[in-house]
Amino acid sequence: MRWKNIRWRTNEHRVYIVLIVAYLVLTSGFGYLGYLENIERRIRGHDSVYYYSYLRSAFFDRDLNFENEWAHFYGAPENRPYPDNVFSIGPAILWTPFFALGHVTTLAARFYGYDIDVDGYSKFYQAFVYIGNSLYGLVGVLLMALFLKKYLRSNAVLIACLAVVFSTQLTYYFWSLTTMSHNASFATTALFLYCWRSSGASSRTAVAAALMSLVRWQNILFLIPLAIRAGVDLSYLLRTQKRLKNWSLKHLVFFSFFSAVSCLSLSYGRSCTTNFCSFPKALSSSILVSCISAPFYLTCVMACFSIIPSYC
Repeated sequence: MRWKNIRWRTNEHRVYIVLIVAYLVLTSGFGYLGYLENIERRIRGHDSVYYYSYLRSAFFDRDLNFENEWAHFYGAPENRPYPDNVFSIGPAILWTPFFALGHVTTLAARFYGYDIDVDGYSKFYQAFVYIGNSLYGLVGVLLMALFLKKYLRSNAVLIACLAVVFSTQLTYYFWSLTTMSHNASFATTALFLYCWRSSGASSRTAVAAALMSLVRWQNILFLIPLAIRAGVDLSYLLRTQKRLKNWSLKHLVFFSFFSAVSCLSLSYGRSCTTNFCSFPKALSSSILVSCISAPFYLTCVMACFSIIPSYC
């Protein structure tokens, strides 16, 4: 039995090593194809500029007024794709450590005589954010492996994760030509699923869920299975009167943590958009995705779920 446990742990660690090697191989392939050239200029286009504006403005200007950021990237106001920042703040939150690392590197370069502007736009800032964004994709794959190992054997987990690395849209977004939110979204969603599987409706799961919804509004849909499970459990407990108090307290804590972190979306939404209750983001020329501004409300002591979409 002891030998089997050691062998299982060895196989489990081998999965993570193989996934990291697969990521490095994929990175080498992107480098060969030229995708890793000029990584210091990957904040461009629409999405990445609006995500990045939160980070640069908060770090340097200590506000959420993006006029100078948009003037830097777009020039004249008529060149802006959106008049307000309709994108989420979550990616900027996750990119902050890498932006700070770029800031420290820029200061060090200036100290040693290199002529680099300490302005949040120069090459080290953008390069470190771009690299960090890619690493979040790897973190997401490793978290997915942690989640799947609860259900599958090591070989099946490895095959599933390798398929995600090499044959999905994430393959491109690992090193996309602009710094997008998809890697951060994948990582936070995988974190939520892992926390949910490990500790249920806990404070840790609530923080992961709130962060997941801050990165991309659509991710809040992943809470639906948790809501269904909570409803089933509540129905059973109401019939049997077993552990009803503990269940209620646990879900009350979950909602408290989730609501506290989610209030961030409302606070910056009022600062950055003209509409307090909706955050539109177009996914195609004809469809606007419903965004959930106030994701969940605590409707009773038993912590029942209520999803309230606000359509744009």
